[in-house]
Amino acid sequence: MLQLRKFWRVQDAEADPIRWRTAKAEELFALLIHYQGKSVAKEIIIDTLWPEIEYSRSCNNFYVTATYLRKALAEKGFTNILRRERDNYLLDTKQLECDILAFLTADNANSQDETNITAIEHALSLYKSAYFVDKPYEWAFQSRTWFEYEFIRLQYQLAKTYIRNGQTQKAAAALTRLIEQNPLEEEAVAMLISSKLQAGDTASAHRIYRKYEVNLRNELDIKPSPYLQDLFSLT
Repeated sequence: MLQLRKFWRVQDAEADPIRWRTAKAEELFALLIHYQGKSVAKEIIIDTLWPEIEYSRSCNNFYVTATYLRKALAEKGFTNILRRERDNYLLDTKQLECDILAFLTADNANSQDETNITAIEHALSLYKSAYFVDKPYEWAFQSRTWFEYEFIRLQYQLAKTYIRNGQTQKAAAALTRLIEQNPLEEEAVAMLISSKLQAGDTASAHRIYRKYEVNLRNELDIKPSPYLQDLFSLT
């Protein structure tokens, strides 16, 4: 899941999740994860987490919150993971296992080698919902869009690779998952219908089209494209 889900020492993967003293302590941790181990100026952190509070008060809030964060991490055995470099702060992400960071690593591996199907499958296995979807973090909104775009791109790439390899069932599963996450993704619907027709499964192709047609009407009050209508006529 692309959100702040579970962090642990490598040798203790079944440890309980961190219990946060305050919501801001959790958000500070999330924000530093968001920066992927890069140092962040104290002023940027303060402006992000306490934008409407007078500066001296927000500074005090920051130092208290950073203390809570250090204590919460120390309770899990992380005694030197939150680091200060003058007035900048960072997390030593090498000490963490985190699905967000793992997704980015796998995504980068795919960018370096688009034939690396293992990297694609691993990245997609980590995407269970949108980036910090259950948190009201305004600073995460733009990245949420980027992660969703990457999920869609990788899912198409995976499906097309399966199709090229003749793995039709895996391709159908990849397309189905894409449609579940994005019910109005017409290209995926068209690809799935085509694969069902090629397999001689016209009943499934018919159901997929009708479901998409209903979703499109309910959400946007429009009809499927002429291309998809022509494809449906083959069912």
